[in-house]
Amino acid sequence: MRQGREEQQARKEAERQAEEEAREAEAWAKKEAEEAKKAREAEYRAKKEAEWIERVKKAVKEGRFTQEEADEMIAVWRAQIAKDRAEREAEEAKRAKEAEEKARKEAEEAKKTRVAEAQASKKAEREAKERARIEAEEVRKAEEAEAQAREKPEREAKERAKLEAEEARKAEETGVQAKKKAEREAKERAKLEAEAQARKKVEKPRKAVSDVEPEIYRKNIQLIIPVAAGFKQVAKFKEYLEQVEGLTIVMTAGLVDEGSIIIVSAEKPIKLVHILNEMPMVESVHVKGEIIGIELKASSANEKGSSA
Repeated sequence: MRQGREEQQARKEAERQAEEEAREAEAWAKKEAEEAKKAREAEYRAKKEAEWIERVKKAVKEGRFTQEEADEMIAVWRAQIAKDRAEREAEEAKRAKEAEEKARKEAEEAKKTRVAEAQASKKAEREAKERARIEAEEVRKAEEAEAQAREKPEREAKERAKLEAEEARKAEETGVQAKKKAEREAKERAKLEAEAQARKKVEKPRKAVSDVEPEIYRKNIQLIIPVAAGFKQVAKFKEYLEQVEGLTIVMTAGLVDEGSIIIVSAEKPIKLVHILNEMPMVESVHVKGEIIGIELKASSANEKGSSA
């Protein structure tokens, strides 16, 4: 494509040069013709002048004119000839000047045409280069898009495999952690059950909790609620415990024979028996060392029944 454009430009340049050479040859031939014409006219005038002078001289010899008259006639005739020659030369100079001006204008027009053609040629070349660049860029982008389209399924497959492997690993870790947690909880429940079975049941006091001497507790205090208490009663009791300032529920467990066990811990020494006694849903408190048995009021039995 580029070679074709170069050949076209070379052909145009050759045609332009041929036209200029033809114009120059034509101008030269015209100039030579003019000079030859002038030479012929000058020769003709010189011949006619010589013939006329010979006739005048002959007339003088024949006595028709005197020598003075003949000289005067020759002078007048030569003056007229000089005048005519000057007028012709002025006219020729005028025509030459006009021709020169015309040639100059034609040369300027030709120069402008050449400049315009050169600019148009350069512009066409630039546009052709830009089109070629754009076409090459589009081809490159198409090839990249095609390559990406081929690579995309592979990347997606690798990414899916990676995600699946990661999910499988997380699932495996989660399963292992859940298994370990279940084992720890099972061991803890077994430990609590063993402690509960080895521990004697707390005897109920003969008097109300308000009559029991308040004791001070701090850490790892076990609160035991009998089986008879319903799930909602125990949950409500835990809510009361959570409201006690400085008291934290460490663990909650349920035993088939013993009921519910709640282990609490205090940040600082606390009169826990007195606090339990102040709770509206507590009926009585049974104290034995670090173990406190709690019996909830019978009025909460409805909650038990509704929970069942």
